[in-house]
Amino acid sequence: MNDDDTELVAAIRDGSERAFNILIDRHQQAVRAFLRCVMGSAAEADDLAQDTFLAAWTQIRSFRGETSVRSWLNGDRLAQGEGRTAVVGAASSARRRASRTDVPARVDRYAD
Repeated sequence: MNDDDTELVAAIRDGSERAFNILIDRHQQAVRAFLRCVMGSAAEADDLAQDTFLAAWTQIRSFRGETSVRSWLNGDRLAQGEGRTAVVGAASSARRRASRTDVPARVDRYAD
């Protein structure tokens, strides 16, 4: 993980929405591109990318720094023990999107 991401993750764990917005800006394009390749559908990939960042906000404590933040977001390291990644969490949380009161406003504006 690069030093900038290390600082962002620490700030996000302390509740910084500003740091989370920077993380989104830094990784959103790559996450969406990855998911478009995997999903084959831009609309589905964009929905899952949104869910990935929502899950990242709520699951940031599960990130242990054994991989890059981008790998964690993309789910690349699930089989290598990184634990429950954001993309995996997003897939399961997509079914439970009714309540989002603890999600920063910037992320929530991308909601359906």
